Amino acid sequence: MWKMTLKQRRRHGELVTEFDRLKKNPYLQVEEDYQFGQNAEEDEKYREVIEAFNKVVTEMHEIEEAARQRS
Repeated sequence: MWKMTLKQRRRHGELVTEFDRLKKNPYLQVEEDYQFGQNAEEDEKYREVIEAFNKVVTEMHEIEEAARQRS
């Protein structure tokens, strides 16, 4: 197992909390019959949540990789 610094552990914990919150957001899962372009407001909600989720996952991955390389 890799070792994280205290700062990395704290940030990773914050990201896990945000990850769990975003997973529960209904706009993370695009409905099968949803068609983009028909409702700009709904499209923006989907886009914002998906971008936030991707950002969290990317940062979590970067922290984990940095910790692995440090070990």
